[in-house]
Amino acid sequence: MPATAPNAEALARIRDDGGPLRALRYVLFDGSPTFVVGVILEFDTLTATILAEPNYDEILVRLTPYEPGPDERVVTGGSKSPWHGAFGLGVRWAWQMTNQQGYTDGLRFEFGDPDDSERSRTVELLVVASQIKLFVARATTP
Repeated sequence: MPATAPNAEALARIRDDGGPLRALRYVLFDGSPTFVVGVILEFDTLTATILAEPNYDEILVRLTPYEPGPDERVVTGGSKSPWHGAFGLGVRWAWQMTNQQGYTDGLRFEFGDPDDSERSRTVELLVVASQIKLFVARATTP
């Protein structure tokens, strides 16, 4: 495993052992409903916490219980975008993204049904200015 892939082992466990996505929660900073500093993904067999590391704007993946800090609040996330369509699906592929300065600042998850290749959802999490921004990736044809 490359030394520059600090989240690779956790991502492999999510893909191999997690099972379907069942629930999610957001970690919000300072009471703001839009300043997301963490995303907690609850799968059948494990819970993954994705965190924005504020000193270097890197993204971290933890498979240990998360205790919010004094300026943080954990709220239930819904099934709205970008997660719409991901619930009930497992992670088929997981990528780390590294920016031009060498920082691991993003993750990309492809949720899919192994028995139905048409049913999938790809969500990207990117750390920008110490917070996590969420995106949906869509395929296009030329």
